[in-house]
Amino acid sequence: MYVIGAVNGFLFRFGFETILPESPEAIRLLGTGYLLVTEKSLELAGGLLLLSGRFVPLAAAALFPVTVNIVLFHAFVDRGLLPLVLGMLAAHLYVLWTKRSHYAGLFES
Repeated sequence: MYVIGAVNGFLFRFGFETILPESPEAIRLLGTGYLLVTEKSLELAGGLLLLSGRFVPLAAAALFPVTVNIVLFHAFVDRGLLPLVLGMLAAHLYVLWTKRSHYAGLFES
C-alpha cells in the first residue's frame, strides 16, 4: 500500500489524476505541498524495503509516523477510505509487534 500510495502521490504532484477519489478538502490540502514529496519518498523507500524483506524493523519504525499521519488525515479530512486505512494501521501494528525484539535496545537504560 505504501508503494502504491507513493506512486499515486507523485503522479498527483506532477499533474496526473489520482487513482483513488478524494474529498475537495483533501485535494486542497495536498495542493499546498504539505511535505508531500518527503512523505511520498519515505513511503516509497519504506514500502520497497518491506516488499523486499530487508530491514523490515527499520522500515516499520520509519513508516509508523507516516501511518499515524495517514490515519489522522483520513479520520479528520477524508473519511472515504477510513476502513482501509484502519486495516493498514492494524497490519502495521502487527509487523511492529512481531519485530518487537529488534526494538528492545531502544528501551534499555
